[in-house]
Amino acid sequence: MNNSEESYKKDSMMKDAFLLLSSRKISSTWLDHEKPYTALEEECKELMRDLKFVSDLRKYLDNKLYISRSVKMLLTYMSMSENSRWQETPEWMHPVTTKGWYLIRWIPTALGIDGPIGRFLLRENSPIYPRLGNNIPLITAAKEFLYNKDFKALRNGLAHWSFDWEISTDNIYIVIYKEGKDSILTKMSINEVNGFHTITFGLTEILDSVFFKSNLS
Repeated sequence: MNNSEESYKKDSMMKDAFLLLSSRKISSTWLDHEKPYTALEEECKELMRDLKFVSDLRKYLDNKLYISRSVKMLLTYMSMSENSRWQETPEWMHPVTTKGWYLIRWIPTALGIDGPIGRFLLRENSPIYPRLGNNIPLITAAKEFLYNKDFKALRNGLAHWSFDWEISTDNIYIVIYKEGKDSILTKMSINEVNGFHTITFGLTEILDSVFFKSNLS
C-alpha cells in the first residue's frame, strides 16, 4: 500500500469513527474536515517548522522521557492486540472472548489518553498549550475532543473497572458507573466506544510520528 492509499484509508477510518459518534452531538472543525487524519498530521508538521516550538518541545520531552517510552509501548501493544482473533477460540467461550477482544483494545487507549497523551495536550506546562487557538485549529479541536463529557466518563470507567456490559436484542452497550458507586454516568454502544477508540488511536499515531519520534532523531 503506497502513502496515498494509506492516507485515504486512515482518513476514511477516522471519518467513519466520527459518524459512529453522531448521536453524541460533538461539534468540531476536526470532525467536519474531509480528511481529518491527514489534515491534523499536516498541521502538526507545520508546527514543527516553528523553531521556537521545536526547541520548547525538545526541552519538554527531555524532561519527560516517559512520554515517548509510554507511547512506544502502547503502539507496540496495540499492533499485537489488533491481530488477536476471538473467533479462533472454542465456540462456548465466544461470549467471554468477544468482550475480552474489545477490552484489550479499549483499555490501553483510555490509559494512554489519561496518561502521556492527555498530559501533552491538556497540561499548561506543555509546549502545545500556549499555542492552542485559531493558529492550530485542528490540534485545538483534538484537545477539546478529549474534554468531551462522555469520553471522559468512558475513560475513567475503563481505567477504574467501573463498567458493565448490557446486551439487548439489537445492540451491546457499555454502562459506565461512578467509581465505587452504583449511579450510571453514561451508557454507549460498542460502536460508539470503537469510534472513540479509533479516533484517539489515530491521534496517538500522529503525535508520536510528528512530535515524539522527531524529537528522538
